[in-house]
Amino acid sequence: MNKKERVIAAINFKTVDRIPTHYRGIPFLTENLMKYYGIEDYWDFERNYKLLLEKMGADFFSAGDNISAFSTFNPSCNAPDPKSPYVKEESYFFVLGINSKIVTIDKYNYKYHNIGINPPLANLESASELEEDFLMPKLDYFNFNQIVNRRLFDQDKFNRRLEPKLLTFKRFKGSYFRYI
Repeated sequence: MNKKERVIAAINFKTVDRIPTHYRGIPFLTENLMKYYGIEDYWDFERNYKLLLEKMGADFFSAGDNISAFSTFNPSCNAPDPKSPYVKEESYFFVLGINSKIVTIDKYNYKYHNIGINPPLANLESASELEEDFLMPKLDYFNFNQIVNRRLFDQDKFNRRLEPKLLTFKRFKGSYFRYI
């Protein structure tokens, strides 16, 4: 069974020789993996992605760095923004007091949320130390009747403004995955 047959069979709930595997990574991770596997011109993923997938045993890759883009659905949220220097992130950890800052990897001009700064429960020894009303008031910020996939968005090169979009088969099939 070749890679394409394996993936299509799995999508159609048919028997496969093994579970299809997938690679998706941010540029600096991909570059370091290509170095690790001894791939010449490790900075040129477009030219060498088939070799990387072969070395890793992966059947396909998808472009981008948001690994959970197709499986991340959240209720809409109307919580107030976190206080500076912390920023709002799309997983809503900030609502629970788990702070986040934007970090940049200059070499790749890559920005990401460093989540988990000063987590509010970090110093607890047991559940009995948790304030009785720690979570319940925070749930009022969420509308569980309106679930959206906030990670499927149009990316504005200049301000990375998030605009939730509906997940459609056309978007899924056409623009995010590359099969080999």
